Order: sequence, then structure tokens, then C-alpha cells
Amino acid sequence: MEEENRIPMDRSGNQAEDRKKSYKSGFDTDESRRRQLNAIVIRENMRNDDLSNMPVELDLISQLDKQNDQEIEQNRKLLEGLPSMVDGVRSGDVNAQLHATCQLGKLLGTGPCPPIDEVVNAGILDTLVRFLGKDEFQQLQDEAAWVLTNIVLKGTSEQRGSVISNNAIPMFVRLLGSASTAPGRDKGVLWALGKIAADAQRYRDLVLDHGALPPLLSLLNENTEISVLRAATWTLCFFCRPLSDAQFAQVKAALPLIQPLLYLDDERVLRYACRALYYLYARPGYEGQTITEGVCQRIIVLLSHSSLAVSAPAVMTAEYILSGSYMQTQFFINSGVLDGLDYVLNSNHESLIKVAACRAISSITAWNMSTIQVFYLENFEMMGRSYQE
Repeated sequence: MEEENRIPMDRSGNQAEDRKKSYKSGFDTDESRRRQLNAIVIRENMRNDDLSNMPVELDLISQLDKQNDQEIEQNRKLLEGLPSMVDGVRSGDVNAQLHATCQLGKLLGTGPCPPIDEVVNAGILDTLVRFLGKDEFQQLQDEAAWVLTNIVLKGTSEQRGSVISNNAIPMFVRLLGSASTAPGRDKGVLWALGKIAADAQRYRDLVLDHGALPPLLSLLNENTEISVLRAATWTLCFFCRPLSDAQFAQVKAALPLIQPLLYLDDERVLRYACRALYYLYARPGYEGQTITEGVCQRIIVLLSHSSLAVSAPAVMTAEYILSGSYMQTQFFINSGVLDGLDYVLNSNHESLIKVAACRAISSITAWNMSTIQVFYLENFEMMGRSYQE
């Protein structure tokens, strides 16, 4: 934020610093803060795990509704043809390769339990990955991307590992944002990269090391199609999960693009943008020096969002912003954060989220005695009820 938007340290600043040090030493060390925040994140992630780890546009991949008898019989016949599909993929005839890859896409793209193991064990993943590099045969390239995306999204962690071990990550990154006649390919590749990144930190680091972030940010910056923005924000959220210093140096480039996402009127985009912002700020030693007025004001608004999936990471982000510098905390106060936290404490949210709001308030009161007096006079009874919950 600009220096003129901040309130300078007054003559009581040294006293405030002493109070803050004394306060924290007796009540809230960095380690206890991290433990408490982790408890909230774990609780929230357990509740939302199935949703946050799956794509938001399942209809693009397949309809997972109940199959009728005709569809079951059709899938059985397709599976019987798997050996000929394998032969076609391995042939040197591009037309036979295309036909076989299309059939594999149909095989994996129908039904809630596609035969992924059979396809993985057929030993053709390396060939399918090579097809991703066939720019001169774009239809084959697109169909191969479809097959591999289905394996990544519908498969187990072990099955995704088989795709990764065949060098799929750099090929997916290469496709991201490249020209394609296939509608939805960018979304499919985004989901695949996000799902891989969500599997394990080492996979997330591989995705980032292969340069997935710049084309993702380009899609966020240039695209107005809401389904692409949902997929890109969902993937960005997993890119931002606990980062090493080196990885953070790359991913912090996303901060300027997260702000406009926070202003979109779409719950899914807001959910993942808030999570991404929280992951970026929830770093020991990071004082949020790039926080802008727009981010502060929007986070305050989102504290009262009707969806807990949006308001919960907004609360936790607010807590981290308020644990930063004096000027940063004062600016957040001037922007009206106490009103937003007041809403959270009086809401029907679960007690863990209210406790996070109370810790955010404690960071405010650690700085400024006048703030303590005003806040306790207006909210002491409310805080007591929240802690008792």
C-alpha cells in the first residue's frame, strides 16, 4: 500500500511495541499461533476436502450420474476393445493412433469408475505423453490430453504418479495457454496440473519448477470466461500451499492478480482466491508489505460473506495481516476491519472461526491502548460469549 495511505507511528509507538512484546510472551508465541491456525485449516479442509480437491466443472469431463443398462453394455464393449486400442496407439500410422486415442477417451470419459488401471497397466502412457508434443497433429494432441487428464482427475494418487513418471508435467505446462481447436483444453490442463500439485508438495514443486505459473497467470489476466477463471483460481490455490522461500519468490507474482479475483461475484472464484491469499500470507516472517488498499477493503467485505468457504479464509487472512507492522495494522483498523470481525463474532459460524477472529482482535489490541479501551467497551460481552462457545 502507498505510504500516504498509512498512519505513521506516533510517539506512543515504543510503548506499544513494549506492550506487544510483553503480551505475546505471556500468551501467544509464534508456535502456538501456528498450531491454532493449523487446527482451523485441518478442520475446514476435512469438511471441504471432496469439493476442494475435485474440479468444479465436472460436466466437461463426464457426467457421473447413474448409468443405464445400455451405457453399461457400451462400456463393456469398449473395454473388450482395449487391446486393439493399445495396438493402434503403438502403431506408426497417425490415423490409427488418432482413432485409438479417441476410443481411449471414450473409455475413460464415461461412468463413475472408468478402467484406469487397465489403461495404465497397458504400458502406453509414455506414448500418450509423446502425443502431447505433436503440434503438427493437433487433434491427436488434444485427444491425448483428454485421456491423460481423465487419468489424473479420476485416478488414484498412484495412478497420477504413473502419469507424472512418464514426464507429463512439462508437456502439460507446454500445452497450457497454447493454441487449440478443442474447446475446454486449457481447463482440462489446468485441472490436471492443480490435481497433481494437490497430491504432494514434491509434485507441486515440480509443477512450479517446470514453469506452470506464468501461463496460468496469463490465463487469469487475459480471460473473462468464468469457467476458465474458476479452473485457474482452483489450480492457483494449490500452487500457493506452504511454500519454500524459493517457491514463494515465484508464486508471489500472483498477488497482483488475486485482487481483481476478489471482486468477482462468483462464489467458487472467491473461495479459491481467498484460500490462495491466505496461503501466501500465512508465512512466518512475511509482513505483507505488498498489501494494497484494495485487498484490505475487499477482505473486510468478505468477512461477512454468506458462504463459510469464503469467509473462513478471509478471517484467517485478516489475522495474518493484523499480525504485521504497526502501520499495516492501523491501516486495516481505519478501513473498518473491526466491523467485519464484529459480524463474524455475532454470526452462526463455528467456534473455531470465531476464535480466529478473536485472535485477529488480540493482534490489534496488542498495539494500541486506546483501541483496547474502545473495543472492550463495545464488544467485551460479545467476546466472552464467543470464547465460551
